[in-house]
Amino acid sequence: MISNAVYIDHGDPIYACEYCGAIMWHGERIEKTVKNKKSKFTSCCLQGQVKLPFLKNSPELLYALPTNDDEISRHFRENIRAYNMIFYFTSLGGDTENSVRASGGPQMFQIHRENYHRIGSLKPDNDIPPKFMQLYIVDTENEVDNRSEALR
Repeated sequence: MISNAVYIDHGDPIYACEYCGAIMWHGERIEKTVKNKKSKFTSCCLQGQVKLPFLKNSPELLYALPTNDDEISRHFRENIRAYNMIFYFTSLGGDTENSVRASGGPQMFQIHRENYHRIGSLKPDNDIPPKFMQLYIVDTENEVDNRSEALR
């Protein structure tokens, strides 16, 4: 199906909220009819009503793992995808198109139609090792071993 939709370019988000400094598009202002007046925004901080604390510095170890050049940091960077997978509760699903992969860049894929998550049962079938959320609820006595085995 060919769409007759017209591409609309809103430009870059170059307007800053006077309260929190969030960068916004001009179309996100609340007073759309007022001209020659400073733009006001509410979708970020409700004009200063919402105040978030500044982020704390990361623990030294968490900062060091992705940046240092020691053996532990290199191992962490080489295995970060596997470590992330241990904490997945679901698996991404959908019709994927893998031909969009660009050479020399990160691996990527395109999802067609709908995106969904495969959750599976809370208890694995007989003789099938636990995966996803099963790693956290099936056998709490052996959960570390189960997660380590899932990496293999």
